[in-house]
Amino acid sequence: MPTKLLIVSTVSTTIEAFLLPFARHYRDRGWRVDALAAGAPGSESCRKSFDVVWEANWSRTPLDVSGNLGSGRYIRKLVNEQRYDLVHVHTPVASFVTRAALRNCRRTKVIYTAHGFHFFEGGAWHKNLIFSRAEKIAGRWTDALVVINREDELAAKRYGIVDERRLFYMPGIGIDLERYSAFSIGSQEAEALRNELQLEAGKQVLLMVAEMIPRKRHADALRAFSELGNEAVFLLAGDGPLRGQLEELARRLGVKERVRFLGVRSDVPKLMKLANAVVLVSSQEGLPRSGMEAMAMGKPVIGTDIRGTRDLVYERGGLLAPVGNVESIAFCMEKLLDNPDLAGRMGAAGREQVKQYDLKRVIQLHDELYDKVLATDERGHIACATQVPKVQAGFAGLAKACFDRVGAAGLLVVLSPVLAVIALLVRMRLGSPVLFRQRRPGKNEKIFELVKFRTMTNEQDGAGRLLPDEARLTRLGKWLRSLSLDELPQLWNVVRGELSFVGPRPLLVQYLERYTPEQARRHAVKPGITGWAQVNGRNAISWEEKFALDTWYVDHWDLWLDARILALTVWRVVRRDGISQEGRATMTEFQGTEEKKLTADQRG
Repeated sequence: MPTKLLIVSTVSTTIEAFLLPFARHYRDRGWRVDALAAGAPGSESCRKSFDVVWEANWSRTPLDVSGNLGSGRYIRKLVNEQRYDLVHVHTPVASFVTRAALRNCRRTKVIYTAHGFHFFEGGAWHKNLIFSRAEKIAGRWTDALVVINREDELAAKRYGIVDERRLFYMPGIGIDLERYSAFSIGSQEAEALRNELQLEAGKQVLLMVAEMIPRKRHADALRAFSELGNEAVFLLAGDGPLRGQLEELARRLGVKERVRFLGVRSDVPKLMKLANAVVLVSSQEGLPRSGMEAMAMGKPVIGTDIRGTRDLVYERGGLLAPVGNVESIAFCMEKLLDNPDLAGRMGAAGREQVKQYDLKRVIQLHDELYDKVLATDERGHIACATQVPKVQAGFAGLAKACFDRVGAAGLLVVLSPVLAVIALLVRMRLGSPVLFRQRRPGKNEKIFELVKFRTMTNEQDGAGRLLPDEARLTRLGKWLRSLSLDELPQLWNVVRGELSFVGPRPLLVQYLERYTPEQARRHAVKPGITGWAQVNGRNAISWEEKFALDTWYVDHWDLWLDARILALTVWRVVRRDGISQEGRATMTEFQGTEEKKLTADQRG
């Protein structure tokens, strides 16, 4: 019998926008693939792509209790009659109702892809509390939870929504890099569209592709656009309940003649071909599709500093502004329009960055996920999921943990005068903020925020790029680094249980995708303030040598080794050995090795 897959969404537009390639792929594999969503039977593309499409009578609001209870009974009956092997559900309301309805259905495995949790950093505390509790309840009925941005991955682990063996990170829902490519659209096609939209040759263009609903914050974009001192044109593709209000706002701001409301378009790649930059100023996203499309087309993104958008842009593919900060958004717009070289470099960097979101790769990751879930044993354990090696366990592990937390707390008290003096010096020489904060992966790749004293300025060149590290590293910064005093605030990370005194150093989040399977084992233990690699060369050795030393530590750890490393650390600091790589102020960025890299999903 062929494997039976049911794809569920609240409304059919979600399936039409994101999931049709998956249906075609699994039907080509000989599976039976059905869809359940409101409006699905009326969608021609759904009828063509799926074997059977079912109507769902629910809404996007969880407050419609009677409607959603009825939908739950219908789903349970449908799944039992059709005997689906897998149910893969998308969107919050559909996911909760479906998982609740199938909570006692042992035969069918349920997967939920969260396109952005409804609790998030910056969200209202009471909503975050309600939605996080709801997800934790529904997590009990979930065989696999897929998240598509790193903030949601961290939140799922922090709140314990599912066992970490059932949590999978995937780089979005995929984008067709062949369709969204500047090289796929000829100059004649672009010129024809320019004529259709009555755009003068050489006219600069900003583009926003989004449904006109409150969380997309079109009004912020229009107000920022009205502050520009040039004659650029702003194209708004999409429709929604706020369109009338936005048209009136454009008129009141005096930019009506330069703003084009295009409605829903099927030629988004062509529109992006014309654009100088793509605007995405939402207050909430999972992993924004229009951002991926823009980057694939080689266009820089003007986004807000929120989860999802932050994952995509990451200071390379565009510029980020605080949510709702019209002045900052206007500055980003003007900066890219006035600096075409900068826009071009960011577009090229974004095109390279977006390759990890390639639809073909994401479908392959779904193949692996489905194989794992279908192999789940009767106790609910994913049979082929990677098991984390049990190191630093037992009495020795407990002793290490106690020493870390008690020792770090004591040192914070004893060194508080030193910390205060250093903070004052940094404030006087470098200004605010005094602390440098950055997200880093810890044990089992759990993301945390690492803190250090700042040692560099934020100086930029004329094109808006940060100057090289050696140009931004101050005399005070060099001195702090030479004595490792910049690391002292990390004692707070140790108290919180995120760091240890000794372990592999926590590196950048983007390195996770670049590790080989062997290198990835460095995350089997807590990272440390110092480590085996630090006392055997620090920044003066290659990345490969560092990782080999890190994994050696994982395999040979004991309390005596930690004591030896701490003693050697003091000696190295006194001698100031290996502070920097030869010819550089800091270590070069790790770009990966020639071996096949292991993704976060493959590492479990």
